Amino acid sequence: MRILVLTSSYLAPTYNEKIISQVRYINSFPDMYAELCNDCALYEIEQKIISKGYDCVFPAVVFDSSHHEKDPILFNATLYQILLYHKQEYIGSDLYTQLLLNDKALTGHRSGMGLPAAIITRILWEHRWPSALRLTEGVPYPVIVKPNTLSASVGITKESVAYSVDGAAEIIDRVFRQFPTLTEILLEHYLETGKEYTVSVTGNSPHVLICPTALEPVGNSFEIYSYDSKRMNINKRPIAYKKVSDPALAQRLSECGKKLAEGFALRDYSRFDILADEKQKLYLIDANTIPALGANYMYPYTSTGEVQIEQLLAILVAVFSKRTGISLPHFFLEALPSSIMKPLGF
Repeated sequence: MRILVLTSSYLAPTYNEKIISQVRYINSFPDMYAELCNDCALYEIEQKIISKGYDCVFPAVVFDSSHHEKDPILFNATLYQILLYHKQEYIGSDLYTQLLLNDKALTGHRSGMGLPAAIITRILWEHRWPSALRLTEGVPYPVIVKPNTLSASVGITKESVAYSVDGAAEIIDRVFRQFPTLTEILLEHYLETGKEYTVSVTGNSPHVLICPTALEPVGNSFEIYSYDSKRMNINKRPIAYKKVSDPALAQRLSECGKKLAEGFALRDYSRFDILADEKQKLYLIDANTIPALGANYMYPYTSTGEVQIEQLLAILVAVFSKRTGISLPHFFLEALPSSIMKPLGF
């Protein structure tokens, strides 16, 4: 099998030692070849697809790397159009699903699990400011101010929480200035006492592996898991990944992850960020169609060593092969942990 792995060192970077080790793992098997292409321009990717005949593309790229970091295109839809134009099979969900889930407000609304929120459009904010300001009064405070259509926590900092309408207005102004092409900002009620969890879903119904994980503060209080936090070395981040200690809650999170993956018709892999309030009511705060294959993906298995992080991409390749009917060498499948492969239908 020939695999093209697309990564980026730009915004929402996916090029790192983990993905390099995952490519190296795949290439350790006969008849398996994975080519890593980092920060490739779209024309280079299209040329490769046309000329080299890949069986599979793994597009771990969120933004178009040809644009400046301060002015990102909201989602690299053109990449997926290229894949579709050339009938190229790839790991991940279809373009339309990814466009939907890249809109945080629509995701929360469609899921039925969103927190109270309001959308502030740039055009209303700039030209009908009093009307826009009234929208900010309709959400229970405190609120967290987020770019509505930027992935990977881009634009979210420790200063993104507002406790008053005036505070929210200052942050909205700042975010619109920071991202000139951004057209919408989401004001979402901020659960100060909420506990955060992430649920990774691997596979395709009915064969899925669901892994709930708790995010716990390293210090005395929970700190917003900002874009800068995500770019830190894992040992320096303000949160740590842990096993969900309450079995009943773990079961509810797993059921929620399965329902969301099916409801949004996601393919191959995904991850959902979920908040639980003091009464353990669950709220969806983000859905990831291109989650990073690192410490918080399949954590219950990688934390124990049952699955090596270098095997994660290989597992996704196996999931892809089952969905598409493209065959893989038996020795490649047999090298992957049976405790993982059995729930995935192998």
